[in-house]
Amino acid sequence: MIEQKEFSLFNPKPEEDYLNEMALKGLLLEKVDEQGYHFKETDPIDAYYLVEFYENIEESVDLSIYQIQNFELVSQFFTKKGIWLYFLGHHVEEPIQRHMTDRDSLLDKAIKRVEMFGITLSGFIIIFSIFYIIKENSIYFWILLLLGTGFLVYILKIYFGLRKMRKIGL
Repeated sequence: MIEQKEFSLFNPKPEEDYLNEMALKGLLLEKVDEQGYHFKETDPIDAYYLVEFYENIEESVDLSIYQIQNFELVSQFFTKKGIWLYFLGHHVEEPIQRHMTDRDSLLDKAIKRVEMFGITLSGFIIIFSIFYIIKENSIYFWILLLLGTGFLVYILKIYFGLRKMRKIGL
């Protein structure tokens, strides 16, 4: 059975919860690829999935940290941004040691992208609109000013949401 789902790059918990629920239904993850999640039918089990991301594919990944915690590698999924590793654990003890530095790096890149693109673009639209409102006093530039301000508010919401994720360590 193949199922397609999308999850946040920055927070692995919903994806892990989804895979755990599928295991309780008797569907174990076989592999992950461009088509989606491939499951095989088995008896329902109470398992724990761990999803990890490594940005630098060239480096070898030390799997011993996962083996010590009773996790076995189930699937690997290569993307342009890095490699996703899917582990299945039995009798896992909390807290789990995770590899989060590459996710943090992606989060930092997303924050910089929002800073550079979003805030700059919306600022340009607002300044352009104000200039033409003063010069032309046209309703179209008032509308553009409102749209630019709305875009800025939206971008700032995304920006502060990403910073909040970074702060709490998701």
